[in-house]
Amino acid sequence: MPSTDPVDTFGADMGSNGEGNVNAMAMDPIGCYAFMATNFSSKELQVRSARHQTVEEVAYKDLSPGGNGIFYNMMNDRLYMATNTGFYIFAPGPNGDCE
Repeated sequence: MPSTDPVDTFGADMGSNGEGNVNAMAMDPIGCYAFMATNFSSKELQVRSARHQTVEEVAYKDLSPGGNGIFYNMMNDRLYMATNTGFYIFAPGPNGDCE
C-alpha cells in the first residue's frame, strides 16, 4: 500500500493558470521514470523521476496543443504520444542513473 506519510510522498506542479491536467501517464518497466501527457501548453510531454522528488527531467513544448495519450513500449524502447493534432514517437534511450 502506498505511503500516506507526507515525509515519504511528494508531488509536482504540472502547470498553472488552469492548465496542467495530466491526461495520460506511462512508466518505464523498472519504475524509474514517469511519462506524462498534459494539457499544459508549454509542457505537453513531461518526463519525471518516479523515485525522487525532483523537477522534471525533460519537458517538451509546442508539440501541438494538448497531450492526450501516451504509451511506452519496452520491447523497442519507444514512447508514443498523441496530441490534439499530432502523433509523436520518441526514443528515450537507456537510463543508467535510476537509484
